[in-house]
Amino acid sequence: MPDDPKVPRSVPLSSVQAIADWCPGSDPFNVSTVPLRRRPSLNALHSTRHEDKMEMLACHDNGGAVYKEDALIQGNNDGKQIYTLRYFHHVDIFIYFSHARLTIPPAAWTNASHRNGVKMIGTYISEWDDGRPDTLKLLYGKDFDPTKPGFSDNERFEGQFNPYFANKLVEIAEYFKFDGWFFNIEHDFKTSVDASNMLWFLRYITDKMHERIPNSLVLWYDSVTVSGDLRWQNRVSDHNLPFLLVTDGIFLNYGWAEEYPQASVTLARRAIDGVQLNPTTRRIMSVQNALSWHDAREAVRRDIMERQKREVPPEVIERERPKLGESEVEKREREQRIRERLWREFVAREAEVEHVVGEGSWFTETNEPRSGPVSDFLRVTALL
Repeated sequence: MPDDPKVPRSVPLSSVQAIADWCPGSDPFNVSTVPLRRRPSLNALHSTRHEDKMEMLACHDNGGAVYKEDALIQGNNDGKQIYTLRYFHHVDIFIYFSHARLTIPPAAWTNASHRNGVKMIGTYISEWDDGRPDTLKLLYGKDFDPTKPGFSDNERFEGQFNPYFANKLVEIAEYFKFDGWFFNIEHDFKTSVDASNMLWFLRYITDKMHERIPNSLVLWYDSVTVSGDLRWQNRVSDHNLPFLLVTDGIFLNYGWAEEYPQASVTLARRAIDGVQLNPTTRRIMSVQNALSWHDAREAVRRDIMERQKREVPPEVIERERPKLGESEVEKREREQRIRERLWREFVAREAEVEHVVGEGSWFTETNEPRSGPVSDFLRVTALL
C-alpha cells in the first residue's frame, strides 16, 4: 500500500523554514535503531602511516526525486526492485543524496549502513538563485531578512553568522542517529563576506558535530570559492582549500584532468604541514583563530557575570525584591534601579573582557599570533 497516507514514510525538510519548525519526536518511525558498528580497517592493519589510511566514500543521486521506493520505512510488496548498495564491505562512508533542501537518510539505509560499519551522511543542498535566500537564512538565523537594517548585502560583516541552524542540524542528526552532513551549495554569494561566514558556519557545525556525535563527519562540495563565486575547481585549489581545512573533507566535482587527484593530495598535505600557504589560506586560518578568540571572550564574560552576581550586596538584593502591595510608581522605580545596576555591570564587564582578552582579531597585520594574558587559552592551530 505505497500510496496509503497512513503508511509511515521518510520525508525531507523542504526549506530552511521547515528546519526551524522541526522538533524531536515529529518522525519517530525514521529513527535509526542500529548503532554504528566498529570494524577493523584493512589499511590500519597494514600501516600506521596516516597518509596510507584511505577510505572509500560512495554517493548515490536520486535525480529529480527526493526519495524513491525506499521512502517506505516498513518496505513494500509491489514487486519493484529497490536500489540498494551491494558492496557495503568496500565502503566506509555513504552520502544519501537527493535534491530536497535537507535530506534525512531513510532509517532502513542508516540501519543497513551501520550494520556494516559504514557512516551514513545526510545532505543539505541549495541550487541556483532560488536556493540563495535559504542559504543566507541558514547563515544568519531564522530572523534573517535582507530588508532589515544590518542584513543588506553591503551591511553584513564577517563573523556575523548565527549558530541557530547549525545547532538545529546537529540536533536532527543526533535525533535520527546518522553520522554527519554533506553541504552542496551550488549558487554564488552576492558578497565575499557571505562566503567567509559560510566558513565560520562550517567550522562551528564541524566542532559541534564532533562534540555531540563521536566520529561524525561534515563534508563540503567543491562549488563555491572563498571569494563567493560559483566556480567548480575539480581539484583542491587555493580557491576551495579553506573549506577543506574547516571541515572533515571535500567532495571534488567530477571534471578531473589526469593530474588533478595527485595535485589535490599534494596541496592538501602542504596546507596541513603549513608549507607554502598563500594569503587566502592564511586568512582563513585567522578566521579559525578568531573563533577561538570569540570563545575566549565568551568564557571570560561568563566568569565575570557569575562573579558579579555573587558580589551584589544583600541590601541591594533586598531593595530590588518585589514588595507586597507596592504601587505602580514604586514598581517602576524598583525596575529602573535594576536596569541601572545591570547597565553598570555590563559596562564594567565589557571593559574587563577587553582588558583580559583584547580586542579585534587575534592576529597582527602580518598574520602572526598576538601574545596576551589568554594566549594559553587561545590555541593557535598547527597551520600557523
